[in-house]
Amino acid sequence: MAKIKTFGMNYNGEWGKDGVEVICFDAAAGTVGMAKTAKTLAYIMKTLGIENETKTAFTGLYRDELVAVFDEILDEALKIYNWEVNGVAG
Repeated sequence: MAKIKTFGMNYNGEWGKDGVEVICFDAAAGTVGMAKTAKTLAYIMKTLGIENETKTAFTGLYRDELVAVFDEILDEALKIYNWEVNGVAG
């Protein structure tokens, strides 16, 4: 089964959180999930699992505000994931 190795960002032109999607990649399978919310991203992470070491990768030039939204979604999803999977409060 695919495990998430890399998190990327897709920006659809809308401003703020509505415009940012976090994309999950597996080394072999390519794109394995996309999420606009931390809750959905945490579900994908819980369903597929994540590698011990993950990285983030952006394919374009993004404004700092968009990267901040991406970081916020990913950080919140990791907190949810760690609580639900590992029993560790973030």
